[in-house]
Amino acid sequence: MKQLFFSLLRQYLFWMVFFFILRTIFVLYHVRMVVAESIPAGEVLLSFWFALKLDTATAGYILIFPAVILFFQGFFKVDWFNKINIGYSLIIVLAFALITAVELGSFAEWKYKLNTGAFLGMNNTKEGIASLSLVHILLLFMFLVVIAGGSMWLYIRFFYMKMKERARLLVYPFIFIMIAVPSLFVMLRGGFNDISISESSAFYSNHSILNWFAVNSGYHLAVNYMESSRYKKSNNYRFYPEENAENAVNKILEVKKDTTAQILKIDRPNIIFLLMESWTADLIESLGAEPGITPEFAEIEKDGLLFTQMYSSGHRSHEGIASLLGGHPALPYTTFTANPAKFDKLPSMVRLLNKAGYHSSFYYGGQLNYGNIRAYLHHHQFEKIVEESDIDPSIPRGRLGVHDEFLYQRHIDDLKSMQEPFFSMLFTLSSHSPYDFPMEPVIDWAGNENKFINSAYYADKCLGDYFRMARQQPWFDNTIFIIIADHSHNSYKNWPLESFEYNRVPLLFAGNALKEEFRGTQNDRIADNSSMTKTILNQLGLPSGEFKWGSDLFNPYAPEFAYVVFNDGYMWKTPKGEVSYSMMWFHYYSKKFPEGTPPEQIESFMRDGKSYVQVLFQEFLDQ
Repeated sequence: MKQLFFSLLRQYLFWMVFFFILRTIFVLYHVRMVVAESIPAGEVLLSFWFALKLDTATAGYILIFPAVILFFQGFFKVDWFNKINIGYSLIIVLAFALITAVELGSFAEWKYKLNTGAFLGMNNTKEGIASLSLVHILLLFMFLVVIAGGSMWLYIRFFYMKMKERARLLVYPFIFIMIAVPSLFVMLRGGFNDISISESSAFYSNHSILNWFAVNSGYHLAVNYMESSRYKKSNNYRFYPEENAENAVNKILEVKKDTTAQILKIDRPNIIFLLMESWTADLIESLGAEPGITPEFAEIEKDGLLFTQMYSSGHRSHEGIASLLGGHPALPYTTFTANPAKFDKLPSMVRLLNKAGYHSSFYYGGQLNYGNIRAYLHHHQFEKIVEESDIDPSIPRGRLGVHDEFLYQRHIDDLKSMQEPFFSMLFTLSSHSPYDFPMEPVIDWAGNENKFINSAYYADKCLGDYFRMARQQPWFDNTIFIIIADHSHNSYKNWPLESFEYNRVPLLFAGNALKEEFRGTQNDRIADNSSMTKTILNQLGLPSGEFKWGSDLFNPYAPEFAYVVFNDGYMWKTPKGEVSYSMMWFHYYSKKFPEGTPPEQIESFMRDGKSYVQVLFQEFLDQ
């Protein structure tokens, strides 16, 4: 039985050594790119450390088949099982060597690793191949032969244990497989955490090439294939000729006059974004909720500016973060954060703020692997990113991470030493299932959402405590607070998912940097969270032209609309009406228009919504 375990362990070590060799070659080959960006050697070497988790997960997937072979080798003394293992390993080695060979020729041109787009006739592929000389092609072919041959020699000579005898007892192979399979499962999902591993575990630097150094090439290609297989490279949401759809969207986004109402007392205030996990409008009394759920928010609201018709364009945290930081409305079936190869083509509010002298930070009490958020944040070049692993292990936690009250305290402590002006986003988690917040329930009337409503009560209590601490800080008078949800959530009202009522979220501007005439007021403008980037940048007098989608919330001449995507469709709302449409079943869940609206106006309205999602998704495919 020992031989079975030792054989699997040695095969694991081989794959880790193999990935180390490939990464070393890849880094050395692109050392000029490192020098060009003046990156310290120590930061480059960290790519090998941050690669370990993803390499281990990749090895876990690879070793599933060898583990099954070893299981049968415990019963049968058959030499061809050894040949099957060697043949299988050769195929995997050739595949990884081929991927790396292609990347050695393409990475300097593309600046991202190989993905499925390379097999679909993209322009970048032609450009990459055209940039290679015949000498380069011959060298890359030699690399493939040498690496594959050399690696297999290492595998057979030093790592592979040829199984010559079957197990002495028939029970041994069963013990082996019962231990090996769970162990491999733990490896491939990145440990015992509630959230499984993603490419984010390899992202650690604001230099994107270092993050690509750390990402396992085979893992990236496989994930990219699975992600892209969820949608075709042709636009499934093509309702109209492309030119017609683009003309309609240009008209929708047209701004009659480039101006904005200034709500800030100072030119460069500190900005604190409080991103409230799953906060639906049904938690806020002034937005129609039952009283008593969020009393602290109600107190803050008295001196703030509340938007009453703000909607989240998606239903997941990574969609909300992409909308708020990059001005990207949520997409059907996929997300921007799940496609790192597209990051460099996306605009970034945080990078613009950094250039304007802001000091940026992001705080979360959980794991940023979820939805590839960490990778997306590094793309935005946050100067400081704090997540659960960066917080004192003695701090009380729930299953998902540090409770809100302790994250708020950490945030206050850190801001004491942060240079002004700063831009800091804090993302809460206590109002996320499994709702194991450290407080006894106080609400018992919410039915099927009782746990969620109580978690929101706790999150609100923490929010109030946070503001009481913040008011004691010297930076408070120079700070604007923006409180908004990452997305909505089902409530005791049990709205349909495909309704605007379900997707409505609170948006509150508060703090002493807000002009007095806006305090204690409400704004009924219809919008979704992709409008936040333009709004913030325009308030600061910074350029917002890179951000195509959404609109400035304080420009009375800007378009007024909300777009929301859900599992099989989208929703579209303006002051003229609203629709909810299934792109899978090709029917409308609902149509709401003022009585007497002419049929041609309704048809034009529905055409606008379809054009919006068509052009949005086409832009994603083209990036």
